[in-house]
Amino acid sequence: MKYLFTASAFFLWLISQGQMQLSAGQWKAVEGIFKNWQNSDMNIRFEVRGDTLVARPLWAEFNPILLKPVSPLEFHSIETGERSNFKVVFNRDSTGSVNEVMVNGNDQWLRNNHYQPLVREEIAHTPEQIRPFEGLYQFEGQDVRYLQLFERDNRLIVKQLWDGGELAFLMQSDLSFYFLGNKVLTIDFSKDDAGQVTRMVFFRRDHWKKTNKVTLTPAAIRQYEGKYRSRDDPDNQLQLIARDSNLVVKQVWDGKEIALTPISDLFFYNDVQSYPLQVKRSPDGKVKSILILSSQEFDKVPE
Repeated sequence: MKYLFTASAFFLWLISQGQMQLSAGQWKAVEGIFKNWQNSDMNIRFEVRGDTLVARPLWAEFNPILLKPVSPLEFHSIETGERSNFKVVFNRDSTGSVNEVMVNGNDQWLRNNHYQPLVREEIAHTPEQIRPFEGLYQFEGQDVRYLQLFERDNRLIVKQLWDGGELAFLMQSDLSFYFLGNKVLTIDFSKDDAGQVTRMVFFRRDHWKKTNKVTLTPAAIRQYEGKYRSRDDPDNQLQLIARDSNLVVKQVWDGKEIALTPISDLFFYNDVQSYPLQVKRSPDGKVKSILILSSQEFDKVPE
């Protein structure tokens, strides 16, 4: 009988048999703290415990990830669920030292021999100092992704309009905030020459601009009217109705109505029910479909 094994499958088989053994020097080479190449606040400590490599994120209270060797420089998670596909591959530089690790094939981390624990502290402030940051923010380059910021209990609340999720941030300085549950998540604001908050950078990479809701005329909203059929279940249909300055979603199967206000000409929202609706157009500009609750798509029924 002929057996065909890939190298990875063979090593995984060895692991299951308990036969993959590393020398003390090989284990020592992959220990240490590595920082994310894009965000130096994110550091992972790799340490050896018996025949297991433990990966522990240092910027928040995450459970460590347990890894077994596939080779002296490659390790795979032995856990189940979302962490089952976690893989790390260490690389040697020209001197033979292990100073880099790739996480899941595309996330680069560099050895950090000068690690300092991440410390953030909330400054004394009042709700009035938070209110200038309140408002609607649009993700730069996208017409249908918005955040609503507001003060609650002397904290800055960030509400994701695409799913209604909320995060509470603590004030760290006059223009910066951090998330208590994960201190690497930060918001840095900037002001214009008049001293007005105009932009923010989330997680040091995502740029958002402060904006205002649009006001659409009933005539402009009427272009979206009509019936829409669910892609997942064609028996489910929605009726869109222009009513005053709102777009009303009527469920054909039970008559229930939900009134949405326009955020932009392609995005509508009901704040009470955290109900988003995104309009999608075809290349010729005609309304093609709608996406509700960020996951359910309905195609427009031809008249």
